[in-house]
Amino acid sequence: MSHALKNTRRRLSHDEAKAAEAAFQGQPFNGDWSDAAHLVYDGMLAAIHKRSEERRAAQADQDVDEADYVSTLLLREEMAEEVSAAVERVKRLLSQGLAALVGLALLWSLMPQEAEAGALGRLREQVIPILAVTMAQAPTGIVANLIVSFEERHDRGGLMVQFRTTPGRFSRMAQTAVEQAIHRTAKAAGLSTDSWTVVLSVPYAGLTVYGESLSAMVALVVVALAKGETVPSDRVT
Repeated sequence: MSHALKNTRRRLSHDEAKAAEAAFQGQPFNGDWSDAAHLVYDGMLAAIHKRSEERRAAQADQDVDEADYVSTLLLREEMAEEVSAAVERVKRLLSQGLAALVGLALLWSLMPQEAEAGALGRLREQVIPILAVTMAQAPTGIVANLIVSFEERHDRGGLMVQFRTTPGRFSRMAQTAVEQAIHRTAKAAGLSTDSWTVVLSVPYAGLTVYGESLSAMVALVVVALAKGETVPSDRVT
């Protein structure tokens, strides 16, 4: 499933996009793909394994005090800046023709990160990877991340969905599709959205997310967070 994204800064070749998708889905590497794609594939598997180990270690200690809570929020704010910096590094590598290094740079800038559900109490967050297609003259497949935050309020004033406009943003069509999908999925799960606040952000400067197809995955993540759960990070929309 693909989503249209407007971005000319970070591009994956066809082989690299396929390699990233295969790594996320646990599929074998295709020997016909390029060396750069092999770097992306091997590195992505290593990154996923590393994140899994980190999540297991974090789940062993769920006692997070107020200082840890604030530190985690600050870390999430810094994430967008780090990703934007990674994009600039990739751009410089491309201009220098260093194809092999580009694969590694893309790996670290696209590596999925996930906050443990329930670790922050009422505020929960998950970073989800999506497969996408750029809307440049030569459409290119890429892997990108979206940040989904969930908080349950004390009031019952209705579902509140906020779409950050920086560093990147969502198109109006994408916003409408996401809101409708959250309502439908929550209703199907027998949950009330009256006290939910959902915040979505695109951590890539100058990038706009178009299309409706990502709405189902976002809605599933929101419902999972509402239940104190997460969607496995190897699911790519």
